[in-house]
Amino acid sequence: GSNGSDNILIQGGNCLLSRCTANNSVSGHGIHLAAGHGIAEDCIARENNQTGIIAGAGATIRDCTATNNAGRGISLGDGGQVTGCTTRSNLLDGILVNWSCLVTGNNCNGDGTEAGFHGGIRVNGESNRIDGNHITYADVALYVRAPGNTIIRNSLRGNTTAVNAVEGNDLAPFATAAAATN
Repeated sequence: GSNGSDNILIQGGNCLLSRCTANNSVSGHGIHLAAGHGIAEDCIARENNQTGIIAGAGATIRDCTATNNAGRGISLGDGGQVTGCTTRSNLLDGILVNWSCLVTGNNCNGDGTEAGFHGGIRVNGESNRIDGNHITYADVALYVRAPGNTIIRNSLRGNTTAVNAVEGNDLAPFATAAAATN
């Protein structure tokens, strides 16, 4: 329901949040796993004033949907993973990670429409693996702000900019499927 803070706020660590819906938070996040090592699965966060799903270090976000949030779709602390999620039409980034995260098998569509550079997937730290995601119609599909990341097997289509990455990342070669030799 609508309120002036986070719709769902879990302050303790080591929690499991499953099959919840958080929408229309007036000033807060949809789902906020404030402490580390939590799991959110099969949840929906939409039309929140800040981030749809935000989680601390070591968290797992899987099979969730984050759409039409005024902030990011999903924001993850260090050492966590985002797997099998869908983000769509979030004003800032679809998915934001910092250090040592695994981001696999996600579908990001139309994220990052706010003025400035925002990504379908934004990487602010090092030692992340961004693998097998599908990113379409974002401002920047892969926005990588730090070196030392592995970025492979992602499909990108219809984005304003496909990749904006600093030097020092392990980026798989980019080619159309018909012309690919790797």
